[in-house]
Amino acid sequence: MKLLIVDPNVSLTSPSMKGVVRSLPRFKEQGFEIEVWCWYCDEGLPIDRIVKLPALGRLHTIGGYVFALWARLRSWWLFQKKRQPRPDLVYTIAWYLPDCDVCHVQFSPFDWELRQRVLGIKSLRDVYERVVNLVTLVMARHFLKTTTARLFIPASDAVANDLREEGWRPASRCCQTPTTPRASMKGCGRCIVRRQGNNSTCCRVTGCLCSPAPVTTVARASSWRWRRSGSCASGTRR
Repeated sequence: MKLLIVDPNVSLTSPSMKGVVRSLPRFKEQGFEIEVWCWYCDEGLPIDRIVKLPALGRLHTIGGYVFALWARLRSWWLFQKKRQPRPDLVYTIAWYLPDCDVCHVQFSPFDWELRQRVLGIKSLRDVYERVVNLVTLVMARHFLKTTTARLFIPASDAVANDLREEGWRPASRCCQTPTTPRASMKGCGRCIVRRQGNNSTCCRVTGCLCSPAPVTTVARASSWRWRRSGSCASGTRR
């Protein structure tokens, strides 16, 4: 199986990536071939291929938007235009690559928008932060409408609730593999598993079927990890 990780900073210094970085040796033990699209990556990590996307110097605030643009262009060129095989599992930090399977949401621009309204605009810095967050809101809502992600991992209950308010609602079951009823994703996050339409396939990997219950699932767990289960990774509920 091939795992693609999309984030500009694949490092232990990144709050959103340090858990994934520490889990890389376990992924390798379970047979994953790991590819990373990034701008910076710690040395010595057990990664098979590192793709450094183009960077235009130190971009600071707009860096995330530029990285998302490059990641989406590369994904479109490789997997749609050139029709190369898509990785079995694509992991991205919100809101970089909509064409993914798992999305980690570290920060809620929806909550920050409400906070900004309460605080008001008192300086040019407030105006700047308000404009930046409005752009992020547009990007986030477009991501939620177009993403192929089946699993969302919010950093907190508050972030999970914001995603629900944006149209994600809980259902009764999670994705399960036919051979291992409670396989694969356990751990320290909260996850939202999405089923698309009437399609019974939980991901692009053969052998993983969605439960017959409709649409979206919210799963909560005390600790999380990815595990190779047959030929698929899927969400579980505890």
